[in-house]
Amino acid sequence: MDKYFVFTDFDLDGSGSYTCLTWLLGGPIPYRGSTVKNFDTDFKSWLLTNKISDYKKIFILDIDVCKFKDLIDYENVIIVDHHPSHKNVYTKAVSILKPVTSNVELLRQTLLKNVNLTVNQKLLINIIDGYDCYRLDDSRSLMLNTLFWQYRGDRIKQFYNDFNTGFTEFNVQQKNIIIFELKKLQEYFATTPIYYNKNTDYTVAAMFGNFSVNELADHVLKKTQCDLACIVNTKAKRIYFRRKKTSSVPITKMVEDITDLKGEGHDNACSTPLTEKFLEYTKQLSVYEKT
Repeated sequence: MDKYFVFTDFDLDGSGSYTCLTWLLGGPIPYRGSTVKNFDTDFKSWLLTNKISDYKKIFILDIDVCKFKDLIDYENVIIVDHHPSHKNVYTKAVSILKPVTSNVELLRQTLLKNVNLTVNQKLLINIIDGYDCYRLDDSRSLMLNTLFWQYRGDRIKQFYNDFNTGFTEFNVQQKNIIIFELKKLQEYFATTPIYYNKNTDYTVAAMFGNFSVNELADHVLKKTQCDLACIVNTKAKRIYFRRKKTSSVPITKMVEDITDLKGEGHDNACSTPLTEKFLEYTKQLSVYEKT
């Protein structure tokens, strides 16, 4: 019997990518969730009890692993990733790299292009895609991501169990969880200050929060129309940055100006550890008051 294994990102797009792959392969297969930050450790840990040569295919989904070429550049490895930063450095591994709106969309365009997807499967891809690029043209995109982060334990497994046949509708329990969490988010918006600073070349706004980074950043960007939104997660000791899409200032310049670090991420979104320079920079911020 052919053996397969999957490494995939821990987020909604990564879990959705795993689920999409099972439609191609005919059912669930062994997997491990990982991240760019932890991939090196996770893969080496897996190698302690596994051999790459024992598997027909090893898939790596939604993770920029180009820094780990020496670990994964084998003919039976297939890498599918939509992150613009991912460079094709591989000589043996099959790399499917294209900066599209989400990894599930990239799978639809490539590995799944000859799979006869059902209406519900196509809908699930559209909903995940709408969240990952933060298009949010379907309200269920935000709702599905909200539900995903309320799973406890193995989120990839729970997501697969709930949506392996595609998306139909949220059940009553899921709706109650989503309503509760979105109400909590609105209360947080209403009671948590935004801090603001206008530099010569661009404006920066910041908010503290240890959850729902995309939603907090979207709130800050819409409220202040700033060039750069900073969400400070004191629990993770990390700063998450989102750039206004119409801003003419590169996100790398703004982030390096206020942290001394180059952000890890994309043209409009990245993150860095919390630095002393940023803490010093916060002294220039004042509470935002809409004029």
